[in-house]
Amino acid sequence: MSIRTDVAAYIKAADYQSLIDLARENQAKTLKFVQSHIYGDINDSIRWHAICAFGYLAKTYADTYDEPYRNILRRCLWAMNDESGNVPWSAPEVMAAIIKAAPKYSSDFTAPMLTNGLDNPMCHSGVLWAIGHLGEDFAQELAPFLAKVEFTLHSPDPLLRGLAIWAYTRCKYKPLAGIIGSFVEDSEEFYLFNDDVLEKTTVGDMAEKYLQELK
Repeated sequence: MSIRTDVAAYIKAADYQSLIDLARENQAKTLKFVQSHIYGDINDSIRWHAICAFGYLAKTYADTYDEPYRNILRRCLWAMNDESGNVPWSAPEVMAAIIKAAPKYSSDFTAPMLTNGLDNPMCHSGVLWAIGHLGEDFAQELAPFLAKVEFTLHSPDPLLRGLAIWAYTRCKYKPLAGIIGSFVEDSEEFYLFNDDVLEKTTVGDMAEKYLQELK
């Protein structure tokens, strides 16, 4: 089979070890074909498997093959810029996956990722997921932005409300406890990808978990 076909099969099966083994033979093509799966519906599990794959690959190879991963981060950052003319498919999510797996990139890319993402409404859900995915381990880098995403709690979109609460939970951010507590009766549903699992939940469930974890 071709590398393209192999990558597609491994992404579908969430077989990250096989992707790691494949990248050992051809880093550039593996990364290229993984990136071809980050497009499409936000609730497509294949898309999320591809985002996760960047994390597993970066954790294994970023120290040895620094420039390919740095280039992916640069391209994602540029895609979020209005001047690029590109649709920023999964850009914040891919960046967060790589940064969490290879924290050496955080000082250069976390703040620009969040700044560009907040400036582009198409990236708001990705920015919230990125904040939650990075979580309290990146508290210093995230701190200047946590208050700036409060506006998403007031969005009519349950995805933004739910992701915001999840992100604040993961960051153990307490200043908005009163506001978040008001969402416990919010029964609107959204899909959350967390701990390598895509599952349907509700905004209210997220608010309950926030209150329980931050007691």
